[in-house]
Amino acid sequence: MLSKYPSRSGSFSASYGGKRLHSSFSPEREAERYIQTELPEVPRTVILIGPGLGYLIRAISDRRPESRIVSMFLSSECHRNAVTLGDAAWHPMSGTDPAAFLSSALDEIETSSLTVLEWPPSASCFSDEANQVRSAVTEVVRRHQASLLTEGANGRRWFSNLVRNFSSLVRPVAPQPDKSNRVSACVIATAGPSLEEGLETIIPVRSGFSLWVTGSALDAVLARGLEPNLIISTDAAVYASEYLRAAVVDRGRCCPIAAPLTASRGIGDTAPVWPLSHGDPVESMFYEHLSIGPTSVPAHGTVTGTAIHLALAFQQWPVVVTGMDFAWHGSRSHARPHVSETYRALAGSRITPPLTALYRQSVDMVELPDAWRVSRALQVYARWFERMTSGAGRRIHRLLPSPSAGAIPVIDPASLSALPRRFHELAFAPVDWPDRAERRDAIHAVTERCRRVLRPLTESRERSPLDPIQAFLLRRLAPDGLIKWHLTDSPTQLRSAARAAEEALSLLGGAIP
Repeated sequence: MLSKYPSRSGSFSASYGGKRLHSSFSPEREAERYIQTELPEVPRTVILIGPGLGYLIRAISDRRPESRIVSMFLSSECHRNAVTLGDAAWHPMSGTDPAAFLSSALDEIETSSLTVLEWPPSASCFSDEANQVRSAVTEVVRRHQASLLTEGANGRRWFSNLVRNFSSLVRPVAPQPDKSNRVSACVIATAGPSLEEGLETIIPVRSGFSLWVTGSALDAVLARGLEPNLIISTDAAVYASEYLRAAVVDRGRCCPIAAPLTASRGIGDTAPVWPLSHGDPVESMFYEHLSIGPTSVPAHGTVTGTAIHLALAFQQWPVVVTGMDFAWHGSRSHARPHVSETYRALAGSRITPPLTALYRQSVDMVELPDAWRVSRALQVYARWFERMTSGAGRRIHRLLPSPSAGAIPVIDPASLSALPRRFHELAFAPVDWPDRAERRDAIHAVTERCRRVLRPLTESRERSPLDPIQAFLLRRLAPDGLIKWHLTDSPTQLRSAARAAEEALSLLGGAIP
C-alpha cells in the first residue's frame, strides 16, 4: 500500500512497504539534484522508469520544456497521485502491455536521441514491475533502431521501387472467395530451418488447405513439388527479387504475388500482383490516381507479420504457420534450398570460406537444446510475434514446436488434416489499372506534390514541427540529415535535410521508366 504524507517543504512525499519513494524534506529539490547529476544535458526524448509521484518529470520539463517525456509508472497508485504525468504515461493497470504502449508512444526517429532514466527508490519498491518495464524498453528501442537502420539503408530504394512498380505493373488482381473450392485452413510457409520438416509433413494432405508462401521460402516449397496459392513479398532490398525469380521469370506460373508496390523492383513485370498498401503518405498519393483502392495492411518488421495479418483478415479460417522459428539450426538460418546459400558460396574465398562467415554470424548466439541457436534480435522479434498473435484467440497455430515464441500453440499434421473444409479457397480476378501514359502523368504529379511539401523546409529559419508527409519524406529520402536535425535542433540541418530529399526526388523523378 502506498503511504502518502506531507514533506517539510509542504509538498507530498510517499513510501511503499516501509521504503521511501521521495525525500521527507523536499521531493522537488531531491529530483532537481538527481536530474542535474544524471542528465547534465537533457535530450530530446526521455523514457522515465518509475517516476514515483512525478517530481522527476517536472524537474526535466523545467530544464528543457520542449523535451518529450514518456513516463513508465511502476505503480498505478503513484500514477493516480502524481503531480504531473509527462507527455505519455503507462501504469500497470492501464490495460495495455508496456511494450505495446511504448511501440505506439515512441516514434522510431526518437530513438536516435533517446535517454532512458530510472528512479532507483521506485525500482527498489516495485522490483518485479521494474524488470518487466526494463525488458519492454530494451525490446522496443532495439526494434525501433533496427527499423530506422533499415529505412536509412532502403529509403530511396523504397521510393524508386514504388515508381518503377507502379509504372510497369501489367496484371493487377484482387482477391475473392472461390465458392467452388473449400479448404480447412490457411498454411503459411516461412523460411526458417524447420520448414524442411514441416513441408514433408503436409505433402500428403496438401489438397485440404490453402498454401501461402513468403518470398524467401518459395524455392524450398517449389523444390518439394508444392505449388502455392499465394506468394507474399514486402522486402524492398535488391536481393529480394531473387526470392521471386521462379514466380516472375516463369511465365507459365500464374500464382499471384501479394506485395506493396514498394517491394522489390519488377515484381509485376509478368506475374499477377495483389497490390497491398502500408498506408504510407506517398503510397496513398499514388493510389489516389486509381479507380480501386489497395488492400491495407499494417507495416510489420517482417513479411511473416504481413502474411499472418492478411490471412486473419481474409476469412475466419485457422492459420497455421510452418518455418517460423526465430532461430538458427546449427549453421542454417533458412530452409534449403535458399538463395543465400548460392551468394554466400560465391562470396567465399580461400581466405574467408563460406563457413567462416556463418561462424562469425552465429558465434554470439545463445545455444539452445537440439542444436538451435538464437540471437538477441531474433528473441526481440519472437516476443513481438507472441504479442501480435495473442489477440487472435486460438486461430493461429504453428505446425512444429520451435525454441522461440513458445506461446503459439502447435497443431500436428493429423489434426490439421482432420479439420472440416468449411472455408472458401482464394481466387483472383483482374482489376482496372491506368494505361502507361496515365501512370506516367500520375508519377509526375506525385513527385511534384512531394517537392511542394518539402519546399518550405528548404527555406526554414526557425524550428517548427514537421507535418506527417514532411517527416515521412525526410525519413525515406534523407534519414541521415533528419537524425542530425533531431540531435541538434539546428534549422541549418533541417534545411540541409530537406534539400537532400528534394535532390533525391529530382533524381528519382528523372528515372521514370
